[in-house]
Formats: sequence, C-alpha cells, structure tokens
Amino acid sequence: MSWKADVDLIPVSPRPTRPPAYEALIGNWQPYETGSIRQMIPIFGRESGELALAYGYPDLQSFCDDLPEAARVLDVGSGASTLGLDVCVARPDVRWVNADLCYEDQKVRGALQKDAPPNLEILAADVLDLTERTGAQRFHRVFSWYLLQHIRLAGRKPAEVSAKEILQAAEPGGSVAAGPAKRKFVKGKNPSHEAIVIKVASSDEELDEQAKLLVDATEQPFLARLVQGRINQSSRILPI
Repeated sequence: MSWKADVDLIPVSPRPTRPPAYEALIGNWQPYETGSIRQMIPIFGRESGELALAYGYPDLQSFCDDLPEAARVLDVGSGASTLGLDVCVARPDVRWVNADLCYEDQKVRGALQKDAPPNLEILAADVLDLTERTGAQRFHRVFSWYLLQHIRLAGRKPAEVSAKEILQAAEPGGSVAAGPAKRKFVKGKNPSHEAIVIKVASSDEELDEQAKLLVDATEQPFLARLVQGRINQSSRILPI
C-alpha cells in the first residue's frame, strides 16, 4: 500500500488516514523501568499538523519548508506519530529517524518500516542510551514530545541524563525542540506553540546546563502528583 503525505494538513483539518501499522500502535502501553520505578507509558499518535503547530509552525508545510536542505532529523519517543512519515514524503532530501523503545518489538518495527519511504528509519532506542544507538551520526534537528515528563517521574537524575542524551544527539549549533513546555520557557506569541527550542552548545558544561533547562521546562508537577497517588495505593506505578 502506498502512502501519500497530507502536506497541506493544518491542525483544524479532518484526521488523515494512517497506515495500518501506525493505527495499530495507538492506545498500547510500553513498559519502562528506570531504577526501582516501573511505568506503563501510553503510546501516542499525534497528527503531523498538530505537532507542527505545537513546535511553533502555522502548518505542516511551513514545518517542512523550514528544514535545511538534506537535513538529518531525529524524533525521540516518536511512538505512532506520522510526522516523520509525512515530512519524508514531502521532502525526499531529508533523512529522518524515528526512535522509540516500543520499536524493540520486531513485528512493530518491521510493519512500520514496510510503510516507510526510503529516507525514514525506524530505530529501536531507549533515551537513556540514545547516542549509543544512533552511533556517530549527529542531527541538525531533534524533536521530542511528551517523553521527558515520564522519565522525570523516576527522578531528577534520569531525566537530566535523558535530556543530555537528546542534546548530544544533535550536532553543535543544531536545535532541540521538546514539549509540552511551561509557557515561560516558550518563545514566540503563537498561543499554540508549546515547545522549548534550544540551540545546542558544544561544551560538556554547557550541555549539562541545557539538560537541566530542558527538564525544568518540561516538568509537570500535576503528573507527578497523580502518579504518586497511585504509588500510595499500590506497590508500583500503574498506567496513566
């Protein structure tokens, strides 16, 4: 089955048709253990236009147009999102990598790769050792949506380690966009822009500070309170 990107998609547009492999992932749960904390993280499949808006663009076409020529792009915790799929069809020069722990399931990974254009890679990766999985390659743009919030539930340290891994996946001078972020960390007047965008530093000290900033910007205390309440009711974190 061929897949045609809806490059004119805007956030108010009707929901586009997804390839079956993406549709099948939505609503599943990914077990994730960090230290003594065990979570069940929901697998999302946000629409391309919705994510383009959240990352600060008026529509998907503007998002595509803003990527550099022959850009290398990484989406960390991509789940069932079709953002990379749509961008790769609209921009054959772009090389996009979707990275997620749920792709460790060979059947899932194979099904997603089957529908993928040649410039889209499906990579099984844990954010805690992300750069080990991506190897020597570094990316012009790195995106991550609703990932650090869940890692933060296991503690500040694993969240900062994860944030630094995300930053180190980008080349110095490249950018990392993560969200949803608290409004005070979001630049621009677009009320739908929900991501913090960081120009990645080159020194290790600066990367440490940027990692702390990413964690501060994306932390969601209400999520922590919700999960803590469930911990008090049982011996482990339940699906949220």
